[in-house]
Amino acid sequence: KINNVFVAGNYAYLATQQTTSNKPEMVVIRIIDPTNPIVVSRKTLTGSAYAKDVAVVGNRAYITTLSNSSGPEFFVIDVTNPEQAGATLGTLEFANNVNSLSISGNFAYIATSNNTKEIQIIDISNSAMPRISKTYDNPGNADGSDILISGNNLYLSTMPNSSNPNFGIFTVNTSNPTDVTITGVGQMSLDTDVN
Repeated sequence: KINNVFVAGNYAYLATQQTTSNKPEMVVIRIIDPTNPIVVSRKTLTGSAYAKDVAVVGNRAYITTLSNSSGPEFFVIDVTNPEQAGATLGTLEFANNVNSLSISGNFAYIATSNNTKEIQIIDISNSAMPRISKTYDNPGNADGSDILISGNNLYLSTMPNSSNPNFGIFTVNTSNPTDVTITGVGQMSLDTDVN
C-alpha cells in the first residue's frame, strides 16, 4: 500500500506500507520518462511501523510513521543522491501515530493521534537533532488526519470529532523560533471523515 507520495525534481518519493518482514518505508522512483518509471532506491527505517507521509525539501526527506513501539515516528533522511538509500540523519519519538506532515522553512508541521497535541511543530534547522517547538490541543479527542502549511496559515483536519470542530484554520508565527505561536482563526464541524 502507498500511503502518500511527494515529487521533487525527477523523483517520486513514496511512503509505503508493505507487509513483508524486511519492508522499505520509503521507495524512490525515477520519473524522468513518465512512460517508464523505475524504482531506484528503498529505505527501511528502524522499528516496525508503517510510513504514513513523506516530504522532501532540498537534500532532506522527512518521513512519518504510525506509532512505533520499537523506534521513533519522525525521520530525517539524506537524499543527496536519491538513487541510493541515504543515511538517517535524525529522529524524533512521539509514541503516537504521526499521520501527516507539511514543511515550511525550518519547521515541520505534523498531525498526530495524541489527544492533547494534534498539532506539533518541529524545529528541523538541525537535521541531527529535530525538536518540538510547539504543540496545540484541538478541541475533542479526534486524531489529526491531515495538515498543510501555506505562508502563515495552517490547516488541520481530524477524524469525526463529536460536536467539536474537525477542520481548523490557524495562523502561525515562527519569527521567534523559541516562542512559536499558534492562533485559531476559524473552525467548523463536518459530520464525516476528513482524510
